[in-house]
Amino acid sequence: MRITLAACSLALACSGNKSSEEQHHPPAPPPPVAAPAAHDVWKKTFGALPVQGVAVTRQGACVVGLFRGPLALGGTTRTAAGDEDGFVACYAADGKERWSHVLTGPGGDSLHDIAIDASGEVYVLGRFGSVNVRHAPPTAGELAGAQLITAGGGDMVLARFHGDGTLVWAKAIGGSGGELEAGLAVTLEGHVIVVGNAYGEFEVAGTKLGRADQQDGFVLAFTTADGTPAWAVPLTGHMGTNAVAVAPTGTIFVGGYFIGPLVVNGTSHPNAGTENEDGFVVAIAKTGAVQWATTIDGSGKEGVSGLAADDSGVYAVGWFDAALEIAKQRYAPHGAEDGFVMRLGGDGAIAWFHPWGGSARDDLKAITVTETGLLAVGATGGEQHVESVPDLPGVPVTVLGPSDGVTVGMSREGAPTWSHVFGGPGRDFATGVASDASGAYVVGSSEGKGVLLRLATPAGGK
Repeated sequence: MRITLAACSLALACSGNKSSEEQHHPPAPPPPVAAPAAHDVWKKTFGALPVQGVAVTRQGACVVGLFRGPLALGGTTRTAAGDEDGFVACYAADGKERWSHVLTGPGGDSLHDIAIDASGEVYVLGRFGSVNVRHAPPTAGELAGAQLITAGGGDMVLARFHGDGTLVWAKAIGGSGGELEAGLAVTLEGHVIVVGNAYGEFEVAGTKLGRADQQDGFVLAFTTADGTPAWAVPLTGHMGTNAVAVAPTGTIFVGGYFIGPLVVNGTSHPNAGTENEDGFVVAIAKTGAVQWATTIDGSGKEGVSGLAADDSGVYAVGWFDAALEIAKQRYAPHGAEDGFVMRLGGDGAIAWFHPWGGSARDDLKAITVTETGLLAVGATGGEQHVESVPDLPGVPVTVLGPSDGVTVGMSREGAPTWSHVFGGPGRDFATGVASDASGAYVVGSSEGKGVLLRLATPAGGK
């Protein structure tokens, strides 16, 4: 299953009337002009496994992840009870811990994503139990005093906390197979949206989900008040559902990849390749009605790994490893795999698409909308270049080791304006990003440890 994937290097589209050689090998970019720099304000580390998600609060930021111990939280050193344990921790703007909780049990436990609603309530999504074993005996778990039990195999856990860390409710979600969490978002209408993947059958809100013979995706809505199931949408197609975002209008966007065909609301979308991954974005109304589905079809593997929505559409980041054509423009990766950022309008039409990559394997994992632009994060595994976009400078990225975490500031049109790299001699990468008026919070893994970085950005969080 490909849940943590990404991509990297923003370039202009190759014109449709260029030669094949020019299309596959874009010309070298012009020398970049100096770009404003972002810099670290403070850093927190969390054991030997990556931090998975981050969200901004009124006081600072909260993060979720997993650890194998020891891990210092709340003045206590914790050690995982099973293979791994999950955690949620909230910090003030100066980096001081405000509160934390651990998801623990005898299996492999993790907290994967986090969302904050308009009133400051905190929602976390994770998994517990024997995730890779179907039809296993029920497994227990515990989060902030709430006792959980799987239906068999590994189940998801969804929980709500008050802003001070007090648990409001927690619930297990799943069936006798294995369910894996992928993303979490909160609507203004009082629903918390969960996306994930199942290898096996289960039921939510009277809707049957999953199949016994392959991995399928799903979109679930629960009430924020008490976690009651509201509706469910199955996504079938031997697939991986990776990301979710909610627009201010209430439209829900879901992204990922499929081997296919992808079936959404009875409509089948074929895979353009042969046993390869194609990307997708699906729009769903706040009532659970599917509005449209857009696929990214190429000759290799493509997929969507992160989404961010605004009033009129959605931004997506993802990966591709072979030539593809979008809106009669041909794109080819610079290395083994490149990332991309693209914009889709409210009707699902792709407004623009920019590759992002260098000579090695690069990715973009997550994206967020700021007041005036975009922030995207991922990993870069080789010497980078970013081709210039009309009237805006190119922004080069120089790596520090085999793989480094990278944050890229962009305009709303996807033009890069600055970059920030973290890492060392090992494999480093970013998995999530959130912003406020003063800067950005970036999470991932650095020098073999989970990490939370507080960045001062050139235009604050804008």
